[in-house]
Amino acid sequence: MQKSMAIQNSLFKYEIYKGFIVRLFTPPTFQKLTIIIGILALSIALALIATAFYSMNKSRNHPPDIAECPDFFISVGKDKCVNKQGLGKTTGDAVCTDKDQVHDFSVSEYRGRRGKGKKLEKANECGWEWDGITNDAELLGVDGEVIAG
Repeated sequence: MQKSMAIQNSLFKYEIYKGFIVRLFTPPTFQKLTIIIGILALSIALALIATAFYSMNKSRNHPPDIAECPDFFISVGKDKCVNKQGLGKTTGDAVCTDKDQVHDFSVSEYRGRRGKGKKLEKANECGWEWDGITNDAELLGVDGEVIAG
């Protein structure tokens, strides 16, 4: 009796596997084929779009514009700024919150690639936010430390 049950179980398993294999290799119906092709086309399109966005985002300069002066400063000439609101903090030799002091960023120290780093150092020292400087991915490391300057 037990032997016949074991034979029946193995035959039953064989029939299940046989049915699965037959269905696997049976040509799909029109509806199944349409769904499969649609899913493949959608997957390929999404992969291409994601790749395009990734490469476009990688080549773009972030932020795209660099402000002439730190945020909320008033420009009084080319790369000359006044902190009329007294923003920031006073540290060491730098008087950052003086409302009448003209900060001249047109000198050679603040020009070129190194100049951006110097501007970042000045902004960090004074506690200023500067669009295009304090959020520049090239100047900041992953954890926010300055890597250029």
